[in-house]
Amino acid sequence: MKDIVAGCAAGYLDGQALLDMNYIEDGGGGPDVVVGMHTNLDNIILLQSDAKVSTEVFEEVMELASAGCRAVGEYMRGVVVEHARSLGRSTNAK
Repeated sequence: MKDIVAGCAAGYLDGQALLDMNYIEDGGGGPDVVVGMHTNLDNIILLQSDAKVSTEVFEEVMELASAGCRAVGEYMRGVVVEHARSLGRSTNAK
């Protein structure tokens, strides 16, 4: 496995970029971007947008979604490492 893959969505509503919008926010008519990435390699493997947006708005929403992916990836990596450590401890205890 090369890296952990994480995905996040971010959108733009009322002049502000929002990460992981809820149903009401998503229905507000603003654009949203879905990003999937290898979080450690910082390699985008999925990019989906449902609307045309200015470059400035796209870059802001894209950076927020990417930061969300990195945060999720960091959490996932910590869980995997802790699980591996617990397996090592249980193997050594036998």
